[in-house]
Amino acid sequence: MKIISGRRGGQYIKVPKTIKVRPTTGKSKEGIFNIINNNFDFKNLKVLDLFSGTGNISFEFESRGANVTSIDNNINTVKFLKKESKDLKLDINAVKSDVFSYIKKTNQSFDVIFADPPYNFSNSEYLNIINI
Repeated sequence: MKIISGRRGGQYIKVPKTIKVRPTTGKSKEGIFNIINNNFDFKNLKVLDLFSGTGNISFEFESRGANVTSIDNNINTVKFLKKESKDLKLDINAVKSDVFSYIKKTNQSFDVIFADPPYNFSNSEYLNIINI
């Protein structure tokens, strides 16, 4: 996994084999950020990364200057994200929580909400996110 751009651009992050999620591919991430880059100024952008997994998207946003809150319900991925953030001196607020619970209870507002749910996530669950 590699951070594409920003102050940590080019930095590789090794995901332990004990984490059983796959990061967004480099080509997909590059396409996503090419679109976002043309529509937002990353400096101080408030981003909520739902189902953050390995933190691939969170690392990219923060490296470019965004304020990132990452939500995942897996304690191992949250621990990994916190450790890597600290090691890379990236300020990411990683929270272990069910995304639906977090969205319902937070009083924060965000400029961008990025949701990349697992492959086995049902359409009805996804619609719940949109309607919250």
